[in-house]
Parts: sequence; C-alpha cells; structure tokens
Amino acid sequence: MESDSGFCIINEKGKIISAFYHHLELFKFSKDQTFLATKDFNSVISTPKRDFGEEKKEFRNRINTELYEENFSIKEEEPNTNPESDSMCLLNSQGRQVSKWYNKIESTNLQQFIGINSLKSKFVSYDMVLVQPDGTEIGEHLQRITDAKLCYIVEKREACYLQNNKGEIISKSYYEITPLGTSKNLKCKITKNSNYALLSADGKEISPFSYGEIEWIPKHGFYLFDISHEKKYKGILSENGQEIKPAKQLIKCYTDNDWIAMSSGTDFAFYSYANGVFTKKSDDYSVYVHTFKVGGRKSLHLAGRFISYGKTNIIKKYLLPDFYQGFARVSKNEKYGFINDQLQLVIPLEYDWLAEQFNDNRCYAEKDGKQLFIDKNGKEIKD
Repeated sequence: MESDSGFCIINEKGKIISAFYHHLELFKFSKDQTFLATKDFNSVISTPKRDFGEEKKEFRNRINTELYEENFSIKEEEPNTNPESDSMCLLNSQGRQVSKWYNKIESTNLQQFIGINSLKSKFVSYDMVLVQPDGTEIGEHLQRITDAKLCYIVEKREACYLQNNKGEIISKSYYEITPLGTSKNLKCKITKNSNYALLSADGKEISPFSYGEIEWIPKHGFYLFDISHEKKYKGILSENGQEIKPAKQLIKCYTDNDWIAMSSGTDFAFYSYANGVFTKKSDDYSVYVHTFKVGGRKSLHLAGRFISYGKTNIIKKYLLPDFYQGFARVSKNEKYGFINDQLQLVIPLEYDWLAEQFNDNRCYAEKDGKQLFIDKNGKEIKD
C-alpha cells in the first residue's frame, strides 16, 4: 500500500528513494547522513511503487521543499498528525531503514541516539538503549538514559551510573546523579547517605561526601556548598571541586549583577570574582538580623485576659541584602541607607529604619522619631 501524505527523501535526480513518513529530520553526525523517520502505527512502511513520471512537476508545485544538503531534500505533503501513536526509526542517506522501530528516538550531544520503548510494568516505565547513526545498538538496555553532554547518566536496578559513548559503565553506583557545570567542564552531583559530592565526567570522585548541598553558580563559574545541611553558612568550591572558601560565612550571589556578598563576623562586603580571586569592591556593612518567636500559644481567659502557655523560642535569622530595581538596603551602626547596583551609596546611612525596597518610587523611612517617605534621591515626599 502507499501513503497519500507525509515526508519522503528525494535524491538529486528527483527520484523518490524512501517510503513516506509522518515526519523526517536530518542529522549529520559524521561524513554520512542519518534521517530520523516517524510514522504512526496505522501507516504502511513500504516504499511506494507509484511512478510519478509526468506528475513530477505538479508534485513539486504542491509540496514544500526543504533542502538540507546538495544531494538530498525532504518533501512534505500535509502530514497526518497523531503524536500519541508515533513510532521512529533511522534511515541512511539512501533512504533505507537501518535501525529497529522504537516508540521514540532522541538525539544526543555525543552524536548518537537514544532508542526508547515504553513498558507495561509497575516498576519500570521505559526500556532505553544507545543507538549509533548506523542503527547499531551499543551497551545494555537500561531503565533510563539521560544525555549529560559529555557522558550519559543511566539508571538500572534502582541505581545510577555514568556511561560513556561506547556503552561502558565508568563510575560506581549512586543513589542519584545530577549534571552540573558547563558542557566543557561537566561535573555531576552525587548522593550517598544523604550527603553530596562531585563526580567528574570520566567517573572519578573529586570531592568528599561531606556536603549537605552543592549548587552550581553559572554566572561566576563555581559551586556553593553547605555542611551537614546547615543552611546558615556556605562555602565555595572551584570548577574542579577544590575548596577555595570554607563554609564559615554567609554568601549570596546575585543574578542581575556580578557581585558576591560575603560575611566576616557580623559584617559583610561585596566582592567580584575572576580567575579564582575574590576582590573586595565595597565598604563593610552590618549583617541584618531578623528576630522572631516560634512556639508558645495564647488562650483567652474567662476573665478576659490572655494567658500565654507553652515554650517560646527566639529565632534569629541572619540575612544579606537583595537588590530591588537596582537598589539594596544596607546598614551600619544601626543606621540604614541604600546602595545602587554599582555599589555606590546613594541614600546615606542616616535613617533609623528603612523599608527593604521602593514601592512606586517611594520608601518608608524613620528618622529622629519621625515617620516619612523618601524618593530614590533621598528627598522627603510630602503628600
């Protein structure tokens, strides 16, 4: 049978050399070309025997030609859309099928494909395998394969591993593996006994399992970590996993600018970071301490009085400032002001209290027992 609609491959002489498919996509991973073909299960996968002959010109006028290479083009006729029933295979440059049919095929950064089949299992949802451009399967069939750009993160029997492009397992087993870093210097965060460490793309552990959390900061090219899940203090790891700042200070990285706020005792300052060196860029300011009560309850007494019962704990949270609309509130010696995103003090440190940000170009302030609103130039706004 022949398909009345879809995609096919036509060579430089205008001859149809493949079947019609729901969709075709070209990949050129090597000297040769590979086409990813998609069909729905109701269509036929045989090359049509129809000889277009004199109809060739009319055929070319009716369809959209998308030229990918000098010798090959993909022709399109109103495709039949039914994504839930799609099945995929690989074709070579001669239009011949070179792989098995899979429920789904995904391309990877390592110039390979992942063949995916859905399973009707309560415990395993997918069966995945690496597929070369020539249709050859390599490595084991696994529960999950994730493209990590320089390698693959795979899962089998409820454990995670790293796998290279030859289908070889190159790491120990871990509870969880998460890709971090850049494609040129990929690292993975690994989990063991609720602690985290870093793993290189070749499967080597490059840091100890002593971190409560590891976070990649792409803007600055380093990792933030904390110890034993204590979120108060953080440290810094280099891109290669070396500890360059111990977890003994508050650290905050900003996405809208290049600054890094780091504390020292009860004060903090803003720094820049380049080539492994931190450079101080601002004066010292006071770390803001937010105090609040946790626990304890009040009950209305019959006499109309409130009676407190239960233990009340005083919690102190130490905070570094945020930038809002290019301004950050800072304080020193219990006086408040604002800096801009260039770290210039634009509102002097002379207020007893300032709201954290401007709202409609005005900010609530307290000074010498007086309540007022100021604008971004520090001038009082009088209604």
